Amino acid sequence: MSIVTEIPTEVLEQIFVHSVNTAPPSVRARHLCDITATCQRWRGVAIALPELWSSIRTWLTRSKNHLLSLALIYNDEPQAFHGTPLPQSVTDFLDLFVLHIHRWKHLTLELRDLNPLVEFPLTLSDLSAPLLASVIIGSTFLSLLSSDRRLWLSSLINRAPVLKRLTVRGYGALTALTIPWSQLAYIRIEQALSDTEAITILALAKGLTEAQFANINTATLSMESSTVVVADHLSTLHLLPVVSLGRLFRRLVLPKLECLSISHGPKLPPWDQEEFKSLISRSFCSIKTFVLQPSPLTSSELLECLELISPSLIDLAIVVGKLVPGSNATEKVTSEIIHRLTNGSTSSVDVLCPHLKRITFERCLHPDLEDGLLSNMVESRWKQRWAI
Repeated sequence: MSIVTEIPTEVLEQIFVHSVNTAPPSVRARHLCDITATCQRWRGVAIALPELWSSIRTWLTRSKNHLLSLALIYNDEPQAFHGTPLPQSVTDFLDLFVLHIHRWKHLTLELRDLNPLVEFPLTLSDLSAPLLASVIIGSTFLSLLSSDRRLWLSSLINRAPVLKRLTVRGYGALTALTIPWSQLAYIRIEQALSDTEAITILALAKGLTEAQFANINTATLSMESSTVVVADHLSTLHLLPVVSLGRLFRRLVLPKLECLSISHGPKLPPWDQEEFKSLISRSFCSIKTFVLQPSPLTSSELLECLELISPSLIDLAIVVGKLVPGSNATEKVTSEIIHRLTNGSTSSVDVLCPHLKRITFERCLHPDLEDGLLSNMVESRWKQRWAI
């Protein structure tokens, strides 16, 4: 064993600090890179040592006019800062970053359990973020932030004329922030939403090409309503519901939809097959990627869905995951489905998904599946691709 590996952490910390502090300013950044790239232990010790990273002004100065990707992640562990007054440190970082707002390109603000003593810059005044393209905002309870903080965050994202991607994590995001929906191309909402709120977002954000709703937990849309939202540009939709999506499907038209991914927890909500079929039929969309994780469909419903999207499908993923007590997820892929996916087993008209290139089956194969059937299907696809 090398003697270097036996150096106590406290001694190693002092060596690192002395090495960086005594180095000429022009090579300090290189010293830090060398230290963190030496080995896993050195990297861990260096990253946890705040004294090494106190010269952020130097890093910002050396970057000159290059665009900045900034991540300010608040970690409520004061002991990790060796006595540094944490709230003041966060405030100082915010003040420093705002001076370079004209260079921001990507910004992450993870403010979970933010200390009330942390102050935001009072105002952005006449500042703007002309190059800011993506923002991630995370807070446990965005709605409980002070009005000054909410105003600052809203002002920031509304002063970014090229902002296209927004991720918001935290309860109350939709009411806490003023969001420039019309200019967004990508949105990810990680908070509890009703299907009404989801449909409202799609109606407001007409330029969206991708939307991810990570927790649709309340069905409030009226079944009698005839109002339909046409999302003309939406090509990718990821949904994580704990309620039936039938009412949401009924209110949507998605003519450009190519990727549909639906994920669930262990307890699957009811699946509205007829509303799903109606959505696909009236949208005249060409689904290329279809992901169900886990699948709430019965075997016959799955076969019917595959028949509906068969002509355009390229990527199929059916995942049941680990079956747990109380779960209503079951194995969905039967011998009939595998037969229909196999080239040469039926007439060419009846072969499902002729353009399929990627298949993921995870814990979803029926236990009574015929021996060799799956391998025959894969082989038939391989032979078709290479015209053997």
